[in-house]
Amino acid sequence: STARIWDAFTGKPLTPLLKHPVKAVRTVEFSPCSNYLLSTADNLDKLFIWDVVTGNKLSSSISIPGEIIRSAKFSPCGKYIIIATDMLTAYIYDLKTGKTVFPDLIHPGKVWYAEISPNSKYAVTTSVSRVRVWDLAGWNGESKIKVKSLIDHDAFIYKAIFSPDSRKVASYSSDSTIKILDVNTG
Repeated sequence: STARIWDAFTGKPLTPLLKHPVKAVRTVEFSPCSNYLLSTADNLDKLFIWDVVTGNKLSSSISIPGEIIRSAKFSPCGKYIIIATDMLTAYIYDLKTGKTVFPDLIHPGKVWYAEISPNSKYAVTTSVSRVRVWDLAGWNGESKIKVKSLIDHDAFIYKAIFSPDSRKVASYSSDSTIKILDVNTG
């Protein structure tokens, strides 16, 4: 249940061991500016944020009591972290405050993966057999965030990703299919 940051050229460690309190490390990801590293542990309700230079855990590490974190990713701008959980929900947190900044993104099933588009206008989430694209830019600050489009598969969806221009979403599943959706036209 440890992680470490290494220099890719010299092969030497840059930080001391980053120790999780329990369980095996599930996810690690650098922030876009490479100043921070996020990590999650297997079957744990907590996400840790580390300072890459010092190796210290930040106080804004995020806990979601009673929920198991399945995936976590920084937004392309580095301001937010989107988290997929077992409890039918994805959350978007502010990196600095550790607080949610958008309403919960609710699915009819466990959320296995989530990410924010390169232009930060959309989020994509996957549950067992459904992909949802959420309109973050269209949120008016009061109501729920609208689902912009859906993709259904006949089997477990591994992941859904945005194209670099944020116009398309590609998803792939255990039934050996890949589906591509235009975010604006469905």
